[in-house]
Amino acid sequence: FASGIADDDRLIRLLKVSRAVCIHMCAALEPHYIELFAKLAGKPVFPPRSVVFVGFGSETKISKEQIHEIAYGVELSDVPFIWALRKPDENCDDDKLLPLGFRQRTAEQGLVQLGWAPQREILMHPSIGGSLFHAWWGSIIETMQYGHVLVLLLFVFDQPLNAKVIVEKGLGIEVERDEEDGSLN
Repeated sequence: FASGIADDDRLIRLLKVSRAVCIHMCAALEPHYIELFAKLAGKPVFPPRSVVFVGFGSETKISKEQIHEIAYGVELSDVPFIWALRKPDENCDDDKLLPLGFRQRTAEQGLVQLGWAPQREILMHPSIGGSLFHAWWGSIIETMQYGHVLVLLLFVFDQPLNAKVIVEKGLGIEVERDEEDGSLN
């Protein structure tokens, strides 16, 4: 009570300004409570280890077409997600960055944060169970320290070699690409 705000008031304030709730609950044991909490909160509720963090850092340049392919894959997975999405360029229109209707269709599944996001804080949260990201070595180490499932989507430089090591060790999987045109499978 050092701030003078009671715990219940603090919780209500946090719920009002948040877009989703990550909570220490188990989907297998408490599905009805999670569903009820989501209804009462009026926003998605994600239990521990159920959310995939999607992020490609600040150095990897992803085209609008690749963003659309990733969006379709994330949507079809039906897995809860948090996506830290950096625009391909500053002139890109926010409304046209993602596929038409993607945010509406996935509103209960996850959320997209355009621009910077606190990646380390997201990765250390107990609701995160896996990460879909590029295979820069620093990001691999950062993600592995939290015990997440690694899903690697390769773009440039040393990423194929890094992914090969991780996959061979059984620590992650690589998103397959079409051998002829490089599109995502």
